[in-house]
Amino acid sequence: MLNEKDRTVLKLIKSALTGEGFDLPENFSIADYMQYASYRQIDALIYYGAVNCGINSKDPQVRLAFKRVCAGVFIDEMQQDALKKLYAQFDKSGIDYMTLKGINLKDIYPKRDMRTMSDADILIKAGQYKNIPAVMEELGYRFVTESDHEYIWESSALVVELHKSLIPTYDGKLYDFFKEPWDMAVLKENHHYLLNTNDEFVHIFTHFAKHYRAGGIGVKHLTDLYVFKQKYKVDEAYVEQALKKIGVLEFYKNITDAINFAFLDGKLTNKAEFVLKTVLNSGTYGVPEKKNVWASVMNKNSKFRRIIRLAFPPRKNLKQKYPVLEKCGVLLPVMWVVRIFDTVFFNRYKIKNQQQKIAYATAERTDDYVKALEYVGFDMSEVKK
Repeated sequence: MLNEKDRTVLKLIKSALTGEGFDLPENFSIADYMQYASYRQIDALIYYGAVNCGINSKDPQVRLAFKRVCAGVFIDEMQQDALKKLYAQFDKSGIDYMTLKGINLKDIYPKRDMRTMSDADILIKAGQYKNIPAVMEELGYRFVTESDHEYIWESSALVVELHKSLIPTYDGKLYDFFKEPWDMAVLKENHHYLLNTNDEFVHIFTHFAKHYRAGGIGVKHLTDLYVFKQKYKVDEAYVEQALKKIGVLEFYKNITDAINFAFLDGKLTNKAEFVLKTVLNSGTYGVPEKKNVWASVMNKNSKFRRIIRLAFPPRKNLKQKYPVLEKCGVLLPVMWVVRIFDTVFFNRYKIKNQQQKIAYATAERTDDYVKALEYVGFDMSEVKK
């Protein structure tokens, strides 16, 4: 199932991480592989891997690839500068904060720019949030929106997601496991905290699993799991016990097999090959068609239920578009009517788009998607009820 390009991509990533070169295919084109990399946010990994394999640095396409990598380095420097200023202000203001995911992962790659970061995830204590808007505004951030578990702020240099909780409250077993994240914290310095090593790995993996299930996730995040385990000693017994409790242990075992094949010369099992193909075919956070089918799964393959949810979304989903709902939730029914009127008379293309999505998510595609998830180790019994 894995073709030559799939295997070459995995080898290039491994080469970037380890410095070990290999013989590139005769028809290798850096332009082709960089185009592939862009959709998956692995540009630097592919470029550095190709360089380690002796690609001709004078090739015009290689020079273009180098410029893209340099742009990534510039973005990383901007983000790091913004984070340092944010940390300093939080420390000065006595605000406790816990950095998560990409912020921490960038530091354990051989080169920071090998790991891109779309936004900065930081856990804060809900009781301290009243002191945070002033800090953010002083640093030039603009408040964007609030979701179930986070406040989102942005500046010209960085998007910051300030988490109220590690996991959305509607994520069942996963939310229950991480319900008290500050009990899992270790102090780094000043007011800066991290999750302890074992729980940080569980958090990174369950984030991977959640996105894989809900439409797919890219090879960049599979690489995170490998890099983390290479850097830190993880208590496998603890991790497996935690993942069993959450309900993704079998999936973890198949992902471990996939990582062992991709980066550690392990045996390629059928299920490992299946998940590798799925991850390699995904964008950074999946495939739109699969996300669409997953929405159908969550709606029990009921087109009526899906239409109702689209027409009457919860208040939290509309607060950004209709700020009045922030302080006056009783106006939600009125905003539903306004939204429907606006869609019918001014944005009819949205209706057509949703009709196409609903038509695509047939019962057969939905059933096949559930079976594919069960095959790689997900327990879908709750969804199938």
